[in-house]
Amino acid sequence: MKLQIWIAAVLCGIVVAPSAKAHITGRQEEVSFACPVAKVAGTLTLPNTKTYPGKRPCVVFLGGAHSQIRDGTFLRPGVPVRTDFVVYEHLLAESGFACLRYDQPGFGGSKRIKPWSGSYKDQASVVRAAIEFARSRGEVNKVLVMAEDVGGYLACLAAEPEKDVASNADAYLFLAPWCGPAEAQYDFEYGRLARLCERETSLLSFAEEHCRVELALGRSSKALFDAARRGETMFRLEDDDVSLQIDLARRREEVAMNPAEQFRRLRAPAMILIGDRDMRIPLEQAKAVAESAKRVGRSKLDLIVLRNTDHFMRRATGTDVERTRDYFSYRCFKRPIQGQALDEILAFVRKAVATP
Repeated sequence: MKLQIWIAAVLCGIVVAPSAKAHITGRQEEVSFACPVAKVAGTLTLPNTKTYPGKRPCVVFLGGAHSQIRDGTFLRPGVPVRTDFVVYEHLLAESGFACLRYDQPGFGGSKRIKPWSGSYKDQASVVRAAIEFARSRGEVNKVLVMAEDVGGYLACLAAEPEKDVASNADAYLFLAPWCGPAEAQYDFEYGRLARLCERETSLLSFAEEHCRVELALGRSSKALFDAARRGETMFRLEDDDVSLQIDLARRREEVAMNPAEQFRRLRAPAMILIGDRDMRIPLEQAKAVAESAKRVGRSKLDLIVLRNTDHFMRRATGTDVERTRDYFSYRCFKRPIQGQALDEILAFVRKAVATP
């Protein structure tokens, strides 16, 4: 009864996210797995076997730019604590699904090993290892990947569409994923910030204090990607008091492997969940990916757009300037995840990989 009340309250959007120590009625294990470039530490949560006997599907969480460790925490000084993966884990584990969340290499208990380079290729190999580990467990019968932000790009790169291998998931759920040309995404996130600051002096003062590098990137993103397309290895970001050397390796990868095209690699059922007030991922990119999937015969990629919802699945209201402040200060982390987002996540997981 308590579980039913908790889930009902969450889905109505009236419960604050549980802490990282939220009680799980199943079993949790500290686990590790490896790939050629990393030794990875994580937490495997198994549902209560009395309530959910037999083998169960496992959801593997893939973090993005704002979730370096297994709880979904963004490790930037001064940023409110974010434990979104614990929220998702609690909802799914108490609904009968195993969950695997892990620290990204170089953070928490996960270690980078040579020849780690930090490339998307390296990160995709970690994703394959995570899926293979989940599938190797005797308690698991299917694997679903739930990936947010850049994790969605990595999930696609990790897929091997022409092979029947253990590292291909049985379903994919994407939360506001990278799904379009990277230069357009940079302009949407950082370029828009710079343009708003030109019109709003109060926002300029905020940006100079809270997101100075992001403002500089917005003013120079075209030049940065022009350098990447020319094959240059480094870019000097100069903007008044900002002077940084930026490694272009990942930007060159994004140019060579357009995120929009990688979703065609998937052969399993998939869904994109995105908010209409996302300040990082253009909604039009998600719509274009879904339409492209249908044109090439991948009709199993669904798109769900949540109203008045931001990049982190929180409620978003106010003007562009107000929402820009909210996003770049990460004050949105203090609000609970939208109940409708949790509703859609649970519904898709149940439909895609549920075991009777």
